[in-house]
Amino acid sequence: MNTLEDKVRAALRLTAEEIPPYTVPPLRLPNGWRPPARRLRAYPHGWGPWLAPLAAAAAVTAVIAGSLAISGAVHARPPKHQNRTSAAAALSASKIQRLRAAFSGVKLYSMYGLTECQRVSYLPPDQIDAHPTSVGIAIPGSEVFVVNEHGQRAAPGTVGELVISGPHVMKGYWNQPEATARVLRPGPASGETLLYSGDLFKVDETGFLYFVSRKDDIIKTRGEKVAPRQVEEVISRLPGVAEVAVYGIPDEVLGEAVAAVVTLTQGTSLTGERIQRYCLEHLEAFMVPKTVDLRDSLPTTITGKVSRRALQAETATRSGEACT
Repeated sequence: MNTLEDKVRAALRLTAEEIPPYTVPPLRLPNGWRPPARRLRAYPHGWGPWLAPLAAAAAVTAVIAGSLAISGAVHARPPKHQNRTSAAAALSASKIQRLRAAFSGVKLYSMYGLTECQRVSYLPPDQIDAHPTSVGIAIPGSEVFVVNEHGQRAAPGTVGELVISGPHVMKGYWNQPEATARVLRPGPASGETLLYSGDLFKVDETGFLYFVSRKDDIIKTRGEKVAPRQVEEVISRLPGVAEVAVYGIPDEVLGEAVAAVVTLTQGTSLTGERIQRYCLEHLEAFMVPKTVDLRDSLPTTITGKVSRRALQAETATRSGEACT
């Protein structure tokens, strides 16, 4: 069991026959190879749609390997490729540093994206140290900006909803016109469509974007609003923490209370009380988790994101059982 693929299979407790058909080795193309011209013509927007299924298949192994490298379960071997990207949910600064350490010598492009438009922004590798908590700037050919609750462009440093414009924005949800109308709205230019992400962001004076939270994830406690990512960033800086998810749980007194679920790196001995004390040293009191649950793993979605919805559902189930 010497290769990274072997270690991934062992960690997932999968045999070769049990691995899903889309879990395939990373795609390797000969130097200078291009898709046939007839296929390029079928996709006027470029290579993306043609290569997307292949890239998605190759990404599965990369996602698993990256997650194991972050957790410390696997020491990643030096990759042949010199560029690596992340997408979808924004990476925390601590995860970026762990990935840089695991894949030394590789340029890491930390990206943020949505299903509705794939990529939104990227953080150039030479800007990671200067903007460690940023998700970067808009990808070429697109425009992104932050709007306030009145739909006006927000001033730098002001939290608001991220809006995206560009040729990569989806046409709509299949057979869901009402859902489409909620997120796609006409822009000021003729024929322009704006995608309202539902994510809260802020932008600095130089145009770098900073993810704050999903609107639906904001925790309202003690009359204050808590963005889970702010708490997660602090906890993830504590040595020995591999993964962390913060979410709101019902509380009769507070309305909602902050809860954290944490996984630890191998050989680490941390307690929930130690994590709470660390939070109290670095956060406002109302942001400190009321509960800290240590687990071996966190529930994830089919795309590998940590599922706060699953954690909230577990809490609701336990509360219902306690009442019966």
